Amino acid sequence: MRTLKSIFPVFLGILFTLGMIWGMAYASSEVASENIIYVDTGASGTATGLNWTDAYTNLQDALTTAISGTQIWVAEGVYYPDEGFGQINDAPTSTFELIDGVALYGGFSGIETTLDERDWEAHVTVLSGDLGQDDNADPTGIVTTTGNITGTNSYHVVYSYNLDETAALDGFTITAGQADGSSTSNRGGGIYNYSSSPALNNLILSGNWGNNGGGIFNEYYSNPILMNVTFSNNSAGNGGGGLYNHTNSNATLTNVVFSGNSVSNFGGGIYNHSSNPTLINLMFTGNRAGFFGGGLYNNSTSNPSLKNVTFSGNSANTGGGIYNTDNSDPTLTNAILWGNSATNEGDQIYNNSSTPVISYTLIQSSTIGGNWDTSLGIDGGNNIDADPLFVRNPNPGDGDWSTLEDNDYGDLRLRWGSPAIDAGTNTGCPVTDLDGNPRPIGLFCDMGAYESLVKIFLPLLIKNP
Repeated sequence: MRTLKSIFPVFLGILFTLGMIWGMAYASSEVASENIIYVDTGASGTATGLNWTDAYTNLQDALTTAISGTQIWVAEGVYYPDEGFGQINDAPTSTFELIDGVALYGGFSGIETTLDERDWEAHVTVLSGDLGQDDNADPTGIVTTTGNITGTNSYHVVYSYNLDETAALDGFTITAGQADGSSTSNRGGGIYNYSSSPALNNLILSGNWGNNGGGIFNEYYSNPILMNVTFSNNSAGNGGGGLYNHTNSNATLTNVVFSGNSVSNFGGGIYNHSSNPTLINLMFTGNRAGFFGGGLYNNSTSNPSLKNVTFSGNSANTGGGIYNTDNSDPTLTNAILWGNSATNEGDQIYNNSSTPVISYTLIQSSTIGGNWDTSLGIDGGNNIDADPLFVRNPNPGDGDWSTLEDNDYGDLRLRWGSPAIDAGTNTGCPVTDLDGNPRPIGLFCDMGAYESLVKIFLPLLIKNP
C-alpha cells in the first residue's frame, strides 16, 4: 500500500504533461462531477476548464469535453469557431455545435460563483464567424452590418441538429456569419437549426448574412423557443433577413425585437414557409424587403399567431408591414400596425389568396368611410384606426433605411392618451410586456408590445414610475 502511495504523485505528474488530448479527457471526468466547464479567452492557467483561473481559452475545447447535464460558463470576449482542439483554421464550415443536455451561458466577468451573478448585457460575450478576423467590427468584436463583412466567414456561427430544449444558448451576441455556400451552407448565417428545437434566450444576432435566414434559419420541424432575443441589421438574399421558418418549423418567440433587418426579396424581418410560429410581445421596426413583406412574409399555408405585436417603420414594394400569400391566414390579436409603407400597395397588410383574422388591433387606414377595409382580412371585432401615439416614431433620418448611421428605430411605447391603452383583450394576453412589466395594468391589456405604465382609475390618476 505504501508503494502505491509513493507512485501515485508521479502518475499524476505524467498525466498533467501528456498534453491537450489527455488534459481534456482528465478535465471531462472532473467536470462531470462539477457540472460546470469554464471558458475565458483571457485565462492563463492550465486550461483544464475546472475553474475561472484554469478556464479553457477556446469554447470549442469546452464543447469537446461537455456531456449531458453540463453547463458551460463563458466569460466576456470574442470566440471564433475555428479555434480550439481539432479545428481547421479559416474553414467556413467551422461552427459551434449545440449538444442535448448542455447549456451554454455567456455574460460572465470571470469571477462569478453562481449563475445569477452574471450580467450578459454588461459583459458582452461574442460568438463571431469572422474567421479571418478582418471584418470591420466594433470594439467589442460585433459586426453591426453585413456590409462590414469581408474575407472568410463561417457559414453558420451556431448549428444544431435533432436537439430538444435541453440544448440551450443564453447570453451571447452572434455575429458575422455568412451563409454564402451551396445547399444547406446558404442558410442561417447566425444560427442554423435542422429538425432541432433548442432554447435560445438572451441573445443578440447582429450583422449576419444568409441567402435565406440571415440571422436564424429553422428547417424541417425545428421548434426552438426564443426568449429576449434581438435581431439587428441582419440580411438575406432571398428570404428572411432576420429569421426564416421552413417546413413545419413552429418556433415560439416571446419578447423579441426585429430592427433594421433587410432582404432583397421576401420577408425583411421574418419569412414563414409552411410554418405556424407563435409571436408574443414582438416589435418590428425599420425592416425592409426589396419585394414583399417588409416586416413579415407568410407563404404556403403559414398561419402564425401574433399577440401583442407592434409593426412600425417597415417597408417593402408590397406589404410594408405584413404580406400573406398562398392560403396563409395568420391571426392578429392586440396588435398595432402603424407607419409602415409600401411603394406599390398594402402599406400595413397585403393579402394574396389569404385571409387573416384580426381582432383587438390598431391598423392605420383600416377603415374606409367608417367601415372596415375587407382587403385586410376578417374583422374579428374591436379593431381601431387611430394614431397610437408612440413615444417616438421610427425615422430613417435621411429617408433611406439602408444607410444605417442615422436610423432611428423609434420608441414604440405608448404615450398618455393613446387609443391603444386598455383597448385589447385579456384573453391570451401575456403576463408581461416586452419590457418585462406586468400585464394588464388597469382593466384590460393594451395593444402592442408595450403595456403603458400610466393608467386612469377614476377618480384618481395613478402613475407607476
